[in-house]
Amino acid sequence: MKNILTLSTLAGLSVVAGVAQAALVYDDYDTGAGSVSGTGYAFQAGSMLGGDRLMRSQVESNAFGLEFEVDAITGRLSVSSQPGVNGFAQLGYGYQDLGSTFGFQDMNFDASAESAFEILVLSNDEPTNITISVRSAQQNPSTLITVTKSLPGGNVNTPTLLTYNFSEFTGFNFSDLDQIYVEIDPATSGDVTIDSFKAVPEPATMSLLAVAAAGFAARRRRK
Repeated sequence: MKNILTLSTLAGLSVVAGVAQAALVYDDYDTGAGSVSGTGYAFQAGSMLGGDRLMRSQVESNAFGLEFEVDAITGRLSVSSQPGVNGFAQLGYGYQDLGSTFGFQDMNFDASAESAFEILVLSNDEPTNITISVRSAQQNPSTLITVTKSLPGGNVNTPTLLTYNFSEFTGFNFSDLDQIYVEIDPATSGDVTIDSFKAVPEPATMSLLAVAAAGFAARRRRK
């Protein structure tokens, strides 16, 4: 029988709760500093979902032989493309290093208390597609179910919150989430900066949190 991780037993995840918002932080890039350039991958350990992060970069075209780089450092993820370089970055949770490549390592994570993923993009200068893919070894072992959101260009230092409702991942049961793959694909010469990758709970759960917070405040006033 598989051991399903729950919000109470998964170490290293930060829970931010309040009346207005409650979110489970999957990765805030505060730990697991790392960098990959050109075409390649690396793993970083830290407080992100699953305890480590696969970071991959892939160059598709490079007219002038310049640089494409992905960095996770000081609470930010950045994807940087120099002039004429077209590439994409990928982040994986629930993966393992196999030496010359990487493969699945089931997280068995229970995300059923949440209802959506959120990615906070701080800046993107060129049109950018950001895709989230999910996989369960029990439900769809040979398939990643994907949802893509597109950002227009010109959002330099203009934060944008992307929301991926779980209902958009048709037929997927989030009670057994084994892999998450996030792909950031800017247009040629595009630069992207991301602040965080989170999951947010059902609206009903948020309402209960608000009621609980109000009750707690009332008890403190009576004291």
